[in-house]
Amino acid sequence: MPDVLNRGFEVKCLTVDFLPTRLADQVKRLRDPQHGVVRALHNVCLRIEPGQAVGLLGESGCGKSTLARHMMGLISNDSAESQILFNGELLKDLIRRDETEFRKTVQMIFQHPDTFLNPRLLAKDMIMEAFEIRGECKKDIRSGKFDKELHEALDTLGLTIEDLEKTSEQLSGGEKKRMSILRVILSKPRFVIADEPFSGLDVSYRNRILKQFELLKESGVGFLLISHDFNVTKSFCDDICVMYKGQIVQQYKNPASGVPEATHPYTEVLIAANEYLSRCNDPLPQIMSKFKPELGQRDWRHAGCPFEDRCIYSDDVEMTQKCKQDTPEVRRDLTGNEMRCHRYVELEKVQ
Repeated sequence: MPDVLNRGFEVKCLTVDFLPTRLADQVKRLRDPQHGVVRALHNVCLRIEPGQAVGLLGESGCGKSTLARHMMGLISNDSAESQILFNGELLKDLIRRDETEFRKTVQMIFQHPDTFLNPRLLAKDMIMEAFEIRGECKKDIRSGKFDKELHEALDTLGLTIEDLEKTSEQLSGGEKKRMSILRVILSKPRFVIADEPFSGLDVSYRNRILKQFELLKESGVGFLLISHDFNVTKSFCDDICVMYKGQIVQQYKNPASGVPEATHPYTEVLIAANEYLSRCNDPLPQIMSKFKPELGQRDWRHAGCPFEDRCIYSDDVEMTQKCKQDTPEVRRDLTGNEMRCHRYVELEKVQ
């Protein structure tokens, strides 16, 4: 019997730095090795098992897509401390040994569908590749053996046979996104990394796609769902991770209400913003009063909490110095909810 603990994705202490490309910055790095370095991900730990959906929330630029591309092996990471494992094997070794098999098993829905679509090919040429990816022979594909399956999937996503005869330039933004989702569904992967799959789509299409995702999850497909939509995430995902400045500041099992008992201040902001947008006539929630656009003056090299300058609780006299000077450690409550926040010093420290 296979070891259940070694099935699926496991991200261990993933740290990703982007080095400066300008020659002037590269010269300055001779004196200061950290000059111009952008830390996209910092000590990220994550696990996705078959049939499990993990949601990843966070504002634009916090590192969500960078994490997704590393999990797909599209960006290599040679750090000795950072590891990405798939079914118990190092991802870089697995891809080096049999990349084709990995691509059959794990598929990605890109945030920007133009990343996926080849402008020189018709949509049908790319869609029919999905049957080859899952191992069907070309003779069966050409014979029309899978036409019924294709037509049903097209209808589900609001697409037509005529749409398959178009190039990417002839498709609308929403049609491109649905084509990329169609290709993933037809390829029948065991894991899906979905980067903002509902952006640019009408609500009616979003509900159709979400239903298809539910069916896939019930069949044992694992998901990493990257989204800005808290409602979608809490309705679909089993675990929810909240990312801020490349760190997962909170990770929790999704309760029936979609909101854990203890929440990180940034999670509170996301929840309050979601509720505020659904009731536009209400006054701005107090917790959002200090949450202003990031000015970029604080980066990963500074001590203290990275959310301190935007957190309403850091104004508290007892919290001010601690939030500015001490970097919060990961702590866990009795339900397994993990977070990085000085407000919860009484919780158990994660070793």
